[in-house]
Amino acid sequence: MSYILHNGNLLPTGTLLFSHAHRAFRYGDSFFESIRIKNGKALFVEEHCKRLDKTLAALKMQKPEHFTADYFSSAVEQLANENGIEQGGRARLTFYRDGSGFYQSESNAASWILEAEAIFDTEYVLNEEGISVGIFREIKKPFNKLSELKSGNALLYVLASEFTKEQKLDDCILLNVAGRIAEGSNANVFVVKDNVIYTPLLSEACLDGVMRMVMLSVAKRAGIELKETTLEESFLKTADELWLTSASRGIRWVKSCEGKTFGNEKAKEFVALLNA
Repeated sequence: MSYILHNGNLLPTGTLLFSHAHRAFRYGDSFFESIRIKNGKALFVEEHCKRLDKTLAALKMQKPEHFTADYFSSAVEQLANENGIEQGGRARLTFYRDGSGFYQSESNAASWILEAEAIFDTEYVLNEEGISVGIFREIKKPFNKLSELKSGNALLYVLASEFTKEQKLDDCILLNVAGRIAEGSNANVFVVKDNVIYTPLLSEACLDGVMRMVMLSVAKRAGIELKETTLEESFLKTADELWLTSASRGIRWVKSCEGKTFGNEKAKEFVALLNA
């Protein structure tokens, strides 16, 4: 049997927590964090808590007083232990507004659910076969503070993933309303050209990803040039490498995008730095 934590209470997976009338279901009034587990413990707790606080404030939800970084870390460790995750794993922490009401909630109190499952790899492993991606142009991301958050309202990503499936691709790149590169369907985008790494600015409507935060920090410590900038579609045509990154999966290197092929030498180097 596997378990979840709901507001700190251990429950069997599949326990019914709320009805169809709940605002998390009706309005997508929620957000989530995807967490990598190594040796039964959460990675990058500081970065996750930084984004957690930012998202709670942006969505005007009240953070539970007890939900400190130490509590968050111990909750992941407890659930990993209960679910037999001794080495590699991933967790999902979902916060939702718990008040009743229509669009205007009667309370901004927040509840949370933590899920966890084992995965094969303990450390980050670069994909042996490069993935194939396309560019999703049907719907573009707007410039606003919601664009940076991992909201429970994910229809844009659902439709981008449907495009990926229809085109028989592994993933796709999303554009902002200016037509520039924003992110992947479930990841941040990094591009390598002439040994310099580039990633879209947060103001370009990209997700404020935890792995993005980590990579900026790792690059700075290692003396690797990593620039936050604007990225036009045309930049990919002359790039050497293209990566998609997330906290749960690390770096995935892209082999092809709309006829352009890429290598992975810099990706190999960076995965080693992440594991170190």
